[in-house]
Amino acid sequence: MPPATHLVSTQAGSVGGGAWSVFLSSTIDDLKGLREDVASALQKRVGAACNPCEEWVTGYEDVETLCRRKLDEANGYLLLLGHWYGSVQEPGKPSITQIEFECALERWKDIQPPSIAVMMPALNSAVDIELKRRAADIVATRKLDQAIHAERIDGFRKRVTGSWRKVNFFNDAQELREHAIVVCAMWLHGGFAAAARAQTPPAEPESPPLDEADLGMLGRSIQIDALKSALGRLKVSTHPALAVLVHGNDEAGQRSFLAHLVKKPLRVFRPEGRNMRLPHAGLSLQALCAWVAQSLGVVCQGDHTPANVADAVAGKLRERPMCLMLDGVGAFDGGAAAFHSQFWRPFFERLVQLHVAQAFAHRLVAVLSDYSGQPEAWATAARQPAVKDASGALMLALPELGPYSEDDVATWLGDMNFADEPAGSLAEVQARAVTNDRGELDLIPMKVLARLRFETLVPMEDYE
Repeated sequence: MPPATHLVSTQAGSVGGGAWSVFLSSTIDDLKGLREDVASALQKRVGAACNPCEEWVTGYEDVETLCRRKLDEANGYLLLLGHWYGSVQEPGKPSITQIEFECALERWKDIQPPSIAVMMPALNSAVDIELKRRAADIVATRKLDQAIHAERIDGFRKRVTGSWRKVNFFNDAQELREHAIVVCAMWLHGGFAAAARAQTPPAEPESPPLDEADLGMLGRSIQIDALKSALGRLKVSTHPALAVLVHGNDEAGQRSFLAHLVKKPLRVFRPEGRNMRLPHAGLSLQALCAWVAQSLGVVCQGDHTPANVADAVAGKLRERPMCLMLDGVGAFDGGAAAFHSQFWRPFFERLVQLHVAQAFAHRLVAVLSDYSGQPEAWATAARQPAVKDASGALMLALPELGPYSEDDVATWLGDMNFADEPAGSLAEVQARAVTNDRGELDLIPMKVLARLRFETLVPMEDYE
């Protein structure tokens, strides 16, 4: 039986020169679609050339030995782990996937942090439920002992999660792709560089990791100014709420930008919680209403409908301002356009009625992000910042999150007031942030942000 493994081989030059590769390990029968998504994302966004294990061309070689050799040739290891244990060569032996994991731990045991990453579905997410179903189908089809399989997969999962090592959980395929892109970029621009420097300790003083909210303001002054202006108009208007649409393609850095909005421009609206992601794709209107109510901490009287959610929200708006963060509106069936027509417009119109009757003083701001890169799909449901909608029901579409410029990075470094010690170090940071490992200009936001996350940047006041 073939091993349940996948090799991602990239031709991008490593820090020390030559090609580098990432070994993507997963079971096949249950995770084929997701691992293909990861392979495609790495190929498209990080320049990875992907070779699935079933396409390896070798001699009459033992499968386990072949996987060990391929792992030894790789520069990083990524495990995608669901609920199917995987193929076992001989009774009593671990699965090929678990063997690969153990080999990866052994290979990178002396490197901190190791070039190892683990991706697992978030508990009770739609993808988690689906992967459990697939695993059960495989066990039934192959007529395996359910109790034995449950014991083995539970043991493997506890082996992976039962330590203080970080596991990346994902709620959907898009979040998985983003995790993989960021991890791969961080290895390329951080972990591999550290290995090339023979693991010498970083120079003092070392800064803490960059705040995601600080990264999110990079190159987004136009969008931030447009939002601030809209918030000012909302404050002096009679409208009880405002919906704001943050949009771009799937590499525009929406999540970092949202983190900045939560921390800075929207902080007075007291955004509820930190889980901004819709729970699963294909969400119905009723499920969306229930999620919105839960996210805002309100309880609906009766069914979950836009009007009933508005009734519950109005009660809180008598006490304080509110903010709803909805990351990934494309998960709602119909995307941003459907969100506007099915939820926001009836919700807003009911809230207007309540505002007239109750005259509550505070406002609600809803911020949703779209990753489709297709503004034409929701154009009629949104207005531009310079256009005032008499009803206020149209969503405000901020300027599109596009690629950065070199000046954007330089301006951000200056605004953050980092120390330029030794002299010229900030210029080197700026150059590394905007170029890939082939020395080519690469201003895709997600890649620039990934490179910056591995820089040591010390605030000026630390030198006082």
